[in-house]
Amino acid sequence: MNSIKIWRPAGRRHGKMMGKTAKKIRAALAFFLLLPLFAETVARAAVLPEFYDMRLAEPFDRSSYIDGRKTLLNEVGNQGSANICWAFTAAAALESNVYKNWQRQGIAYSVDARGFRLSPWKMAWFSYARPVGEADDLTGAMGKPLKKGSYSVPLASRVYGHGSWPLFAPEFLAGSGIGFRKAAASVTEDMKAPVGWGEDAGLRLRNIFTSTSTKLYQPAEIARMKSMMLAYGALAAGINSLPLQQKGAVSYYRNKTLPVNHGVNIIGWDDAYDFSESGLKVKPRHKGAWIIRNSWGKDWGEGGYAYLSYEDKTLHNYVAYDTSLDRAAYDWIDTHERSNCLVPPRQNWENGSGPRYRQMESGSGFAAGYQAGKAGRITAVGFYAMADGMEYTITIRKGSLDPAQGTLALEQSGRFGADNTPEWAGYRTVKVSPDVVLASGEAYTVAVSLRNPKGKVRLVLSPQLVESRKADSVYSYIRRGGHGHWQKTIRPNDGDQPVWYRNSSVIERVYLKSAEK
Repeated sequence: MNSIKIWRPAGRRHGKMMGKTAKKIRAALAFFLLLPLFAETVARAAVLPEFYDMRLAEPFDRSSYIDGRKTLLNEVGNQGSANICWAFTAAAALESNVYKNWQRQGIAYSVDARGFRLSPWKMAWFSYARPVGEADDLTGAMGKPLKKGSYSVPLASRVYGHGSWPLFAPEFLAGSGIGFRKAAASVTEDMKAPVGWGEDAGLRLRNIFTSTSTKLYQPAEIARMKSMMLAYGALAAGINSLPLQQKGAVSYYRNKTLPVNHGVNIIGWDDAYDFSESGLKVKPRHKGAWIIRNSWGKDWGEGGYAYLSYEDKTLHNYVAYDTSLDRAAYDWIDTHERSNCLVPPRQNWENGSGPRYRQMESGSGFAAGYQAGKAGRITAVGFYAMADGMEYTITIRKGSLDPAQGTLALEQSGRFGADNTPEWAGYRTVKVSPDVVLASGEAYTVAVSLRNPKGKVRLVLSPQLVESRKADSVYSYIRRGGHGHWQKTIRPNDGDQPVWYRNSSVIERVYLKSAEK
């Protein structure tokens, strides 16, 4: 997906209460026990409904009404002149997943009074400024302190002037929750840099599901998108903004492809939507449309919403989020990913590149070595599996920073799509059983091998920042095939490295809880 940047015409600005014990029990169970709900949702979706609209009190009924206690969406936002459609679409999709989970759990809410709101502005800022350290200590991606409340215009324009990917944007914040800050009751903010971190929304990501094809007009892809929405809420999708510029239009379709440069949400569908009276010069051959939501305010379309034909060729990709509000799910994360992994290669203003991919034979894998900062327990591992139905093996060894050495502590295999888990590709979090106990200062490695019954596997790596390119501090490895040797991805002489993973670290997150808990 290309860097999402808005093309815009002149003159338009874009862009019941529970007891404490019950709460604790619910929180403790919520993080990993929604899987049966997924299976139930998919079973119901075996015959997909003809109509679905997340705005409505009865989303499968066209004659229903909008009810703030039942809708899955907050009010439409306006990105103004900032190129942060990706943050608005990501925020709306994340919020809709929270509301869907609340509905399943029987938690009463109202988007007007007791809703859940994320700040897309802070998501964008913290994505690029990459704060580290304590709250209210804003630090730049390159480790340079930034003045509070008085940021230079060039920096602010670079932060808000660059696009991103909904797949990666919230994902790297999954552990700390840094970028998931609560928004005020109003969704209107400005392009100024934040003067502080703001309130932690408490959102934690488990999984991010993504598209595996760009031909989203095909029936199998349409069914996949619908199933994903029924299970997890709104999609954040990549599209081209040019056709969306038609003034006063509410129906959109283009029969030729265009590069992705904008993000919208898909919040429902209508199989009976008829384009025959749409006024389009070129009309789709069949009925049926996605209900999309833009981030250009309520003056666009019908209150910020419109209809996009299933046959549209400019819709290229999408993601859905699986979240939790269980802050006790883990206490910290070990990872070597240090850089901004938000944008495609050569688009990142900070370090010149984004995530790197490599197609390799099935059975290939990646690993990383860590030094436990304190005593704790490994509870889960997160990584990318970029094909549906991927098989994996997680191997944890202790006593070494090299995945080929050390004492075996755990080996766990599985397949996405088995045991009531979704099969879909994307960033996946796998709970390990039993937990692996670590002593303070103990060295350990976590390796993941991937097997694709349908073909090759794609490894995803993150480029390292300049100051972190140290062979003695980053233990990141890849292995070609199931019987190859582990190769370090960062070496003293990076000229010896293949260019695709030179000075890159594997994207792997190890979720840990304190030994005292």
